[in-house]
Amino acid sequence: RDVTNRKKEWNALHKREQELKTLIQDEIQNHNQTFSYFQESEAKFRGLMDNVPNVGVQGYTTEGVIIYWNKASEEMYGFSKEEALGKNICDLIIPSEIQSIFQKAMKQGGEMQESGSFFPGGEMEFLNQEEKRIPTHALHTAVCIFQKTPLLFCINLNLTERKKAEEDIKQKLHVQKVLARMSSFLWEIFSFLPP
Repeated sequence: RDVTNRKKEWNALHKREQELKTLIQDEIQNHNQTFSYFQESEAKFRGLMDNVPNVGVQGYTTEGVIIYWNKASEEMYGFSKEEALGKNICDLIIPSEIQSIFQKAMKQGGEMQESGSFFPGGEMEFLNQEEKRIPTHALHTAVCIFQKTPLLFCINLNLTERKKAEEDIKQKLHVQKVLARMSSFLWEIFSFLPP
């Protein structure tokens, strides 16, 4: 009888062991599927951010160290991804007259508890590799991840072509005004001449 009870206990333990193995295998499979899903999702998002045209995206730490630099940033500012990564964003593209303001804003971004804007968005000029000013519409966002220091992102829409078009329109309007005044002046002169 003792042997029979031990055999039953052994069979019950063996059965429970098999159930646990199956449960663990299912959990591992679920974990792997979830991990694959997140890897695929990140790859899609990174592909989008890397290749979005005319929209520069720079990611950096609260100290300003660049950790992300997309292709549009390369085109806008002239620095390759390899040249930009690890550099300080203030030293690379922020004009000297606003560096202290920007550094204070980065500090504020580092203190945020929820994702959101840490610096007012709007038209801003940044410097390219030749230190030429590039007009942009810039948005500044902190991404907060639970129990981690926020990551900061600057998203820039290049306004160079729009600014050129605006300047062309201003020049054409000025020429029109000058021609209208000349025409009016000539009309007055000719109106005094005898027929």
